[in-house]
Amino acid sequence: MRTNESGTLPRKATSGNVGWSALGAIALVGVTLSVGWFAFAAFYGVGVGNPASQGVPSGGNAPSGPVHMYLAVVTTPGGMDQYLPANFSLPVNTEIDFTIQNYDNGINNLSASISTVSGTSDGTEHVSGGALGAPTGVVSSLPVGDTSHTFSILGGPQHLNVVMPPAMGPNQPTVVTFSVTFTSAGTYTWVCLAPCDPNSMQAPGFMSGTITVG
Repeated sequence: MRTNESGTLPRKATSGNVGWSALGAIALVGVTLSVGWFAFAAFYGVGVGNPASQGVPSGGNAPSGPVHMYLAVVTTPGGMDQYLPANFSLPVNTEIDFTIQNYDNGINNLSASISTVSGTSDGTEHVSGGALGAPTGVVSSLPVGDTSHTFSILGGPQHLNVVMPPAMGPNQPTVVTFSVTFTSAGTYTWVCLAPCDPNSMQAPGFMSGTITVG
């Protein structure tokens, strides 16, 4: 066995030291992941924390004017498409003005029925930005080969389908705005009907979520 420079035998690490080293490594990984997520959220300008707390709390007296709800479609550091927030609350019998920023430049081919806007206050949406050649202004549908994502509620007392052209790039999102009024309280499930990402479409909180109306 080799001795150190002082001529004495090297000390063997104790199990306690090994345990604290392992805990330190785990803590470092946790901090790194947390910092990475907050940096990702700050880059896209989206909220963090409990998704259910985003939006407007339900219950109580309905607001006297329109309520604004902001969503973003992003690609996570793990490569999955995701709506942020996916779960949120809104008041009933109140005009909701939605703004959705789509940062994804992926394109999906959809049927004409899925590419058609429906369920908004006037049957249209307003589109700005987006890939070159994509429709802009007030639209009632998109070309079947020019859709990136949808935000859709199927069945139940409220039907909704809005469609988003692809973004020009990671920092140049498409912006889609529309208005809708939920006339019945309850929990609504929304989905993306575009075949954008198989993993995301099977994972609640990514390409599907809930709207609690009350």
